[in-house]
Amino acid sequence: MAEEIAGEIEDKLRRLEKELDKQLDDKFIVEIKKIRGKTYGYIESKGGIFDVDGYIGAKNIFSFLRITIGEKRYELMCIRFAIVENTVKSILKTLQFETYYYNKKIKSYELYPKTLEDGIVSNGDMEGSYYYNPRVSFYDAEQIIINAFLEFVELDLKVRK
Repeated sequence: MAEEIAGEIEDKLRRLEKELDKQLDDKFIVEIKKIRGKTYGYIESKGGIFDVDGYIGAKNIFSFLRITIGEKRYELMCIRFAIVENTVKSILKTLQFETYYYNKKIKSYELYPKTLEDGIVSNGDMEGSYYYNPRVSFYDAEQIIINAFLEFVELDLKVRK
């Protein structure tokens, strides 16, 4: 079951990456496409515990899309995390966006929203790292999901200026 879900997540992320590439050609976020190569794309999970336990096919549950602009990273994940009653909860095949500075050490669980509900922004930290539970579904068309993700990036860029 885990490998099947991981496969669905990987397939979705690959389709989303193609849509992201297409939309970046049409959008004004010129900084994202650098002359020296891609600063965006699909990032496969490294595996970790899945290698040890023999569930290597399930590792893609934690794969994601990333856009890097300067020192800031924006990630689209197909698993949503929250802290509910001091316990980390998660839902597979549910979208969550994250942003953070890659040169700053963060403890992701400290930034998780307090609920798994759509439309919630976590409190984040003073450095500008936070999570957002978008109002789009894993099952929505790739164009709709990437539109929402790029709106998230654009809004954060405007707020940081």
